[in-house]
Amino acid sequence: NKWDIVIFDEAHRLRRDYHKITRAYLFAEKISKKCECLLLLTATPFRGKLEELYYLMHLIDPNILGPYHTFVNDYILGNKADLKDKISKVLLRRRKIEVGGFTKRFAKTVRIELSSVEREFYEETTNYVRREYNLAMRTQNRAIGFVMIVFQKLLDSSVFALLSALTKRKFLLENKFHHIQKMESNLEEWDLDETEDVEEFVSGLDESVQLDLQSLKRELLSLNRLILLGK
Repeated sequence: NKWDIVIFDEAHRLRRDYHKITRAYLFAEKISKKCECLLLLTATPFRGKLEELYYLMHLIDPNILGPYHTFVNDYILGNKADLKDKISKVLLRRRKIEVGGFTKRFAKTVRIELSSVEREFYEETTNYVRREYNLAMRTQNRAIGFVMIVFQKLLDSSVFALLSALTKRKFLLENKFHHIQKMESNLEEWDLDETEDVEEFVSGLDESVQLDLQSLKRELLSLNRLILLGK
């Protein structure tokens, strides 16, 4: 059985290049073989990567741009000028000036009552994110700060996706925790010359290890609690 038509909005997210295929693209590729008509929509400006354009066109018509290596030689490495004409058969581009004015937007907030368990999960996750984000900002760890922002957004959109992300975070921290424990054990076994510089170094390193272990223990406890609540 086939669908009459399948529509993908935000189609710019269906990214693929020669070396990497996103899960979104794989899904679209499977769906494209089970429908009579495929419509891709996006209002995001084209990034200029011809390789991504090739694979988007490939979803609509696998033959329109020919074999991949021929396309690369002609349009990426070469300077053939007929690409626009080729894709015009399946591509409709409208600029804002052509569309005209937009209708007024009316936003409506729909309140959803959470169960006691859902509310507890929401509040504890928010507290966890706030604590770890503030800690990341104090230590200028912007990468972790960004991770916490993503966690909060997932909390508002997909609990399933959030649980997957929290589980991955827990796995990474557990590996780090065991690595630091092993390093701490090795410190105690070192036999170094008794110089003041070395003693100061080892003492400082030992203190940093203890602090890191404490913060890891705290976050792992929080993650275990959140994963249990979310399930």
